[in-house]
Amino acid sequence: MNPFAVARKNRLPIGITRLLLVIASITVVIISACSTLSCASNTPRNTEAKADALVQSSSGYVAVLLTNGQVFFGELKGLGTPYPVLDNAFYVQPAQNKDDGERTYVLIRRGQEAHGPDRMILNASHVVFIEPVDKDSKVAKLISESK
Repeated sequence: MNPFAVARKNRLPIGITRLLLVIASITVVIISACSTLSCASNTPRNTEAKADALVQSSSGYVAVLLTNGQVFFGELKGLGTPYPVLDNAFYVQPAQNKDDGERTYVLIRRGQEAHGPDRMILNASHVVFIEPVDKDSKVAKLISESK
């Protein structure tokens, strides 16, 4: 028996061979893309400095809104890390004027609480957004008055 005749007999049709070749090529491309993306996401990020630069403000302070609705103002460091730090933190507390009953807001410095914290270590997954505080804003003026 001719060995080439057996090879021709077991050969796949040309259309199926091309289809398998295309599928194999696509699979290789997908695997390459996934491994590239996986490697990129696992590489140490050098975005901390870039992220810190993004939220630089003229006052040096930012507003941080957390998922629980609380807003804190302070100097943010370590943005882009899982646990950024908010130094010189303040928050706004509503108050009511005793004379006329008008509702006002008071800026309170963190650290006056019973446990006397000197900074806030935030969980980045609970930060909704961060905005710069302008040096001419009411918040920046209240912060400078409190120093």
